[in-house]
Amino acid sequence: SEVKHQTAMTIEEAIEVAEKLWIKGAISHLAVLFGLLTALRAQEFVLARWEEVDLTEKILCVPRDRQKIDQGAPFRVPLSTQALAVLEKVAVSDPGRTGFIFKSPAGSKTGAISLGTPRIMLHKTLPRPVTMHGCRSTFRDWAEESGENHKAAEKCLMHSTGSAVEQAYQRSDLLDRRREIIQRWADAILPMDKIA
Repeated sequence: SEVKHQTAMTIEEAIEVAEKLWIKGAISHLAVLFGLLTALRAQEFVLARWEEVDLTEKILCVPRDRQKIDQGAPFRVPLSTQALAVLEKVAVSDPGRTGFIFKSPAGSKTGAISLGTPRIMLHKTLPRPVTMHGCRSTFRDWAEESGENHKAAEKCLMHSTGSAVEQAYQRSDLLDRRREIIQRWADAILPMDKIA
């Protein structure tokens, strides 16, 4: 059977979408923007909890049970200045910062937004069907075209790279390298002057 590729955004569309999501600023918009900035899968960011965020280290730890490809430990996701700004904006309506970060506004104080929400938000923002998976492809294309380190860019997407032997020796999660890439990506799609 043929592989069905998810529709990816162009970098120009990613820039347009990121700004629109920031301006609209509802929890569901901010969730999608956070996903776009971190290049995470929907289940990895939609169900993110405040206690998984370390503001001092500027990371989000995705637990193993939410990882599509088990990394063998919680996965540290570097947070760009823009991703931290998104969390600050969310915290305005959730000053206690407990439980799910992206809480469902539908009267439920405890539940997270639906896993289908990012796709719906993207469809409303762009005139063609784009998925969160497609957004990850946009990040990957950008990283390739920008000459970013291949292994570190793959690690940003929580992909395994190299042979089993290479993986056994490559214990580092390349956090510092990934932090630089994720910040450059955020600067490319949502420059700080757009959210100041």
